[in-house]
Amino acid sequence: MRRDELFSNLDPELARQLDSAPFVQAIVRLRASQPGRLALPPDETETVAKRVLERVQRELGRPPRAVNIFRNLGYFVVDAESQFVRRLIEQDEIVSASANYRRGNMKAGSGYALRNPRS
Repeated sequence: MRRDELFSNLDPELARQLDSAPFVQAIVRLRASQPGRLALPPDETETVAKRVLERVQRELGRPPRAVNIFRNLGYFVVDAESQFVRRLIEQDEIVSASANYRRGNMKAGSGYALRNPRS
């Protein structure tokens, strides 16, 4: 993601969590491959999400704790170290990101379900 887009599309709650928590859960939207489309096709969503996650994992040397890809929506949710999420949302394939949990709604089960990528 270009720097100007990163700051204009970054959810303020996610920014707060990235600055204050060692781990965060983020809802990440992938950039559509064609102008006028809202989302990538389902197969492309999965391919692009996995490619971006693997790239960041290689760069940092550690994987996310959990991931859930919403193939039909062009989104995925990631639970990872703050540094991982920061690096992830800087990638060109990412168009926006927001916190999976909101202040005052931090109880278990209040966000999207996640799957451990290693299971």
